[in-house]
Amino acid sequence: MPLILGIFRPSEIVIVIAAAAGIAAIARRRGGRAEIWGPVAGLGYFVLRYAVVKMNLFQGPSLQDETFNLGQHLPSMGWMLAVALAARFLIGRGRGAGESWFCPGCQTYNPSDASHCQACGQAFPKAE
Repeated sequence: MPLILGIFRPSEIVIVIAAAAGIAAIARRRGGRAEIWGPVAGLGYFVLRYAVVKMNLFQGPSLQDETFNLGQHLPSMGWMLAVALAARFLIGRGRGAGESWFCPGCQTYNPSDASHCQACGQAFPKAE
């Protein structure tokens, strides 16, 4: 199987993009900026993975072997997990679960899981 930049398998790239899209969706749902959280997760994975391989950390089977070297993937997988957990538990923590809210701009009643007003699109007001 051909490697991209000599390191990444195409299937690995597809999986990381899908995971980054999932993290972006979590962030959007919790009121965060998906256009920030998704790329931070995905690009962080690729940068860490590239650095680990180029610095010859976690020596193991070569990339041309069809074996999976878990040690070379752990730092970047840990990064993805940390970003996913941050998106899930840090974004929107000022708002209690199940609290519906009124938009300060148009006074529309919005359900608890809405991150933006359903009528005018204004973002959920930040907790002060």
